[in-house]
Amino acid sequence: MKKLVHLATIMTIIIAIAVMPVPADAKKPQREVNGEMVYVGNGYPSGPHFNLNFLAKWLDTFICPTEAEYDSETPDKNVIYVPRSPSQNIGVLIESGRRGPKNSIDQTVLEVTDWCTEDFPDQPDGDRDDAAMRLPPDPVGYLVYARITGKPVDANGDSFYANLGGCLKYAEDSSGNDLILLGLVSSDGESYVPTCDDGDTPGDTIELMRTNSSSGKGVKKATNITSIFLWSGQVCDIVTTVAESNTTFCCVDADSSGDGVYEHCDPLDTVGIGDPLVCPISYTGDIDGTSGTWPYTTVYASCSDYTNEWVFNVADFVGYLWSVESSGAYNIKVRFYPCSEQPSGACGEIGS
Repeated sequence: MKKLVHLATIMTIIIAIAVMPVPADAKKPQREVNGEMVYVGNGYPSGPHFNLNFLAKWLDTFICPTEAEYDSETPDKNVIYVPRSPSQNIGVLIESGRRGPKNSIDQTVLEVTDWCTEDFPDQPDGDRDDAAMRLPPDPVGYLVYARITGKPVDANGDSFYANLGGCLKYAEDSSGNDLILLGLVSSDGESYVPTCDDGDTPGDTIELMRTNSSSGKGVKKATNITSIFLWSGQVCDIVTTVAESNTTFCCVDADSSGDGVYEHCDPLDTVGIGDPLVCPISYTGDIDGTSGTWPYTTVYASCSDYTNEWVFNVADFVGYLWSVESSGAYNIKVRFYPCSEQPSGACGEIGS
């Protein structure tokens, strides 16, 4: 059976977490502003949550801890080490899904499984370039807030910031089959082609900034970054018969590597010929930068539409490649609030 992940939603994500054995419960005072209740203090909402910390280290002096050292120094497995060098891309693979992370479906806490990016020596997993973490599933989704807390080290002494982005790495069903992802859009309504393979991360970015202040008054309050985890589009599972399907595609396998992935798909109702509609013999155009003509294959699929869905709930198992670009920021804290444990209506669109 051929499988495909063709178009992917671009969402921007901010990271920094300190994981707890169970969700912590932040109780913050609120006040009314223009008819809305807002949180006072550091800007984080109240309620159960998971925490994660990104800590930046100098490349020439820091050596990634061994698993034994990491377990001893960070028993909550809640820290990811990133380069302190400005404008250096950082990748973090987040694994979760409707059933949980595919290698730990009973996951109940946020857990960092690879705590150093590729830049540091002696990574715990020599075959993976990115740091990695697991996030427990939530049937509704999460609210996500992020905040920079470290002392600014920008060369101008004025401010420091972190830009975040990312792309869908994989989406699989319970049998490990890739899903076809079509018509995907980012949180601002734009459509994109996935770029995980070439390292680019187009689309929205969220910027966290802190101004310089020896008294700490320049620290920016926590920013709601939930929108970068929301996903809108259509997800299709390949099936074998017309009876099982609600959508038919004309797909192209332009890769001779035998990886079982269709590099291009068109809905039958947009390219079909005849009555009843059938796929044309071939497709002529550009695929992954190569022009040519390839035979069409008819693919049956069962598709579902989503609007502002928590990205990790679009498939049984989902991997999201989170990218971080920093200019002087060396401590970013992020909190994940499971919506199923928040007050009714607290999660807004996610809760609906």
